[in-house]
Amino acid sequence: MRIHNLLMGAAAAALLVSASGARAATIDLSTLQLNGMASATANDLNLNQGTVRGASSGFLTSTFSSGDAFSGSFDISLVDIGSIGAATDPDGVPVLDGNGDPAGYGHQADGVAFLIQNDPNGASALGGGGGGIGADGIGNSVGIGFQSWDNNHATIFLGGETCDIPAGTFSNAYCGSGALGNFSLGDNLANHIHVTFGYSGGVLSFTALNSDTAQSTTQSRAVDLTTFGPQLYFGFTGATGLGYAAQDVSNFELTVRPAGPGVPEPATWALMLMGFGGLGALVRRRRAHEGLAARA
Repeated sequence: MRIHNLLMGAAAAALLVSASGARAATIDLSTLQLNGMASATANDLNLNQGTVRGASSGFLTSTFSSGDAFSGSFDISLVDIGSIGAATDPDGVPVLDGNGDPAGYGHQADGVAFLIQNDPNGASALGGGGGGIGADGIGNSVGIGFQSWDNNHATIFLGGETCDIPAGTFSNAYCGSGALGNFSLGDNLANHIHVTFGYSGGVLSFTALNSDTAQSTTQSRAVDLTTFGPQLYFGFTGATGLGYAAQDVSNFELTVRPAGPGVPEPATWALMLMGFGGLGALVRRRRAHEGLAARA
């Protein structure tokens, strides 16, 4: 009886760990640490509302272990509010063409990123504006970036990496897993993008679908998050240059699967199942022995 109880107790414990190991949540965006021009309500993080040459960010103040696996989703809205039709100078004064009419840049700008980082500034980290989309300069980071303007770019980029582009050497969001021009954004009056993402086994991946253009992209990149340090901050960045847009993030869902000692890895599950099988065989032998003893 004691062995039978042990077997049942071990199985129940395994089910409890399996059911409770992952931490899933719909993130209240108003609880993020807001930096730059960012503002937020419970389900909307506004990174820009038409300000030129600005950068913003918002990060969860709670950190996660860099050894954790995670997955989730969010929605991005990049909507032109005048940048395509009329240009302004750094002081906000309309720029006129040779005929005295408002001059248009022809693109909205500049983009947003979902960023995972362990910068010394923590949840207060804020990078540069323009094509750096608020992430350029944030250390120990990897981002899923969406550049508008004339870059039209979706990519997984590493903080501090550089790439050689014909116009010169650029960094961060210009680089990464996706080539420039792979995802139309800057010429569209509106972009509503649903993004799903995941990280496991040292690989970060995402799929993005723009409902306004029906364009999608799926990308992945090997990155060891433990090299960033023991703890990570999750959040978003965004920026503008001379062009601008309304940049919003909503519906942020996050599931974290801790890799700590309380949550078995796949190999550990296999060993546990082998152990349960061994306990079952021991129970059967014990019962057979008791049956023979009873007949003796």
